Amino acid sequence: NGGTPTYQWFVNGTYAGTVTPYTYIPEDGDQIYSEMASSLECITAAIVVSNTILMDVITGININDIPGLKVYSFDKVIYLESTTGLTGEAVVYDVAGRKLITRALLNETKTLIPASALSNGVYIVKVSSGDSQFNTKVFVR
Repeated sequence: NGGTPTYQWFVNGTYAGTVTPYTYIPEDGDQIYSEMASSLECITAAIVVSNTILMDVITGININDIPGLKVYSFDKVIYLESTTGLTGEAVVYDVAGRKLITRALLNETKTLIPASALSNGVYIVKVSSGDSQFNTKVFVR
């Protein structure tokens, strides 16, 4: 018998409930963890804490909050072109949401991201500059 454990969920250090399984709408940068309390008396630790999960959210909606930004791919290179200098980062994800490439942007109007290590296919590019964000799909080949 494993007893009847209880779970408490936390979002950004704030108590969020005891429902199992726990569901919510994540925001970029959220930190999620849970605490499990055992009902058994013969254990070394009555409460255990899970690892913290950092949420990196990409919406399915094409958010273009950076005016004048163009993102495209040609010959295994992803290009970012902006009418103003971008300071922040560009991240390339596969369609399963795995982070593959991260590139710092340092007040650049044109950025080249080598993609020769990527297989031909569709990728998601997330560009963050200041408080603005841009998400788009690119086809790399």
